[in-house]
Amino acid sequence: MVPLAALGVFILTADTCNLSGGAPAGSSSTPGGTVTVATGQPMKDSNGESVTVTATITKALDPSGFETVTPGQKCVGVTVNVVNGSSAEWLLPLSEISVVDAAGQKYTADNGLGTCLSSSTIDSLVAGGHALGSVFFEAPSAGALDVNWTPSDLSGQVFQTPLG
Repeated sequence: MVPLAALGVFILTADTCNLSGGAPAGSSSTPGGTVTVATGQPMKDSNGESVTVTATITKALDPSGFETVTPGQKCVGVTVNVVNGSSAEWLLPLSEISVVDAAGQKYTADNGLGTCLSSSTIDSLVAGGHALGSVFFEAPSAGALDVNWTPSDLSGQVFQTPLG
């Protein structure tokens, strides 16, 4: 029997590992396992899950938003195609997607709540399932940005697609 405290440490450690952001925007590849993939090309994990950035959305400010954009920031979005080629259900695939700026700061879809358009919600994909979605972020208005996908399989693999 595993002591409850040990289980809590494992869960905390596993969750913390998944928060890795990858390399600063504009980087090509790092020893930590970041793979750069062009827009329109699939970022495919070893377990068969894949994310393809299909388009960048530059007019992503929510006209009915109740917040204003922070000075020096903008709303940006991406449309993605997610495909579950694994043999297991894939939970919350869009929550694994973020944007990273040139300084290496990571922005999640939570950054733009109330300011940017609302992101799609995909609760899960069954084995063999696929879906299209949009994810929106509030990120710096100047400098390079990369879309990062950090699969939740704890492999440490990070994929990035530069936003053009």
